[in-house]
Amino acid sequence: MNRRASSLLELLGALPILAIVGAIAIAVLLGAHKQARKSDTVQGNARELRHGGLVMATELRPLQPEDMIAWTDTSLEFHSLVGVGIACETRAPDRHIDILPAWDGDPARTAFITTAQANDRVIAWRAPRDPGTRPTPWETRLVSVASSSACAGSPLRIDVTRAIRLHVSDTIASPLQEGTPVRITRRVRYALYRAGDGNWYLGRRSHDGSGWDVVQPVIGPLLSAASRGVNFVVTDSSEAPLASGAANAAAVRIRFRAARVGVATSIVDSSFIDVALRGRDDE
Repeated sequence: MNRRASSLLELLGALPILAIVGAIAIAVLLGAHKQARKSDTVQGNARELRHGGLVMATELRPLQPEDMIAWTDTSLEFHSLVGVGIACETRAPDRHIDILPAWDGDPARTAFITTAQANDRVIAWRAPRDPGTRPTPWETRLVSVASSSACAGSPLRIDVTRAIRLHVSDTIASPLQEGTPVRITRRVRYALYRAGDGNWYLGRRSHDGSGWDVVQPVIGPLLSAASRGVNFVVTDSSEAPLASGAANAAAVRIRFRAARVGVATSIVDSSFIDVALRGRDDE
């Protein structure tokens, strides 16, 4: 009987100790989980911000000042490069431009960054009449792309693959000089927006000539527009900020900001990137 009473007393005495040990273990586990979440958030933010910088730099670097359309603190609109080529045969009057075939061994030839589509912008540069003056751009819209047997006798041809024919919407009044550079671009817009989940993202949209397509998230979540989750500044060659639509853009400064989730005191991860336009006149 005494032994039973002693065992009961020992059990009753151990219960508070077990409760304390259990509480400590739970606190340690919760702390470890919270720390893991913070670590995941930091690494996730770093990946997102690096990705955003890479996407923007890749799309902005090939541009020329005239490709920039409009901008605000949280949005940037421009003509994104779709492809480049060299005219090898152009008759007039006609509604097509034949450009050299793409050839992987020579990066200076025709190359497409993405698939060309109807209503893309096509620009060809006419040779200037007076020495020392700039070539005159001629702009039209793309109707379709097809292969062509043209340019077989062109001295610019160095392989036997077929040329690429750009069917365009406007009639070419006079022939383009052989060797004329041709650019295909598409109007795009990057902007900070609030999604259905309540979070803010950097989104990308493209224009097909009749309207904008559905926004595609690029990176996020970011801070809100009021907290400057995204900040765009377009500058000239002297690094002075430019008003929207200015014709002498030379570079774009970009800043992304993302908050760490689950941190009591709000900590913000930031990323800065300066992208110089390769086609500017001062190079």
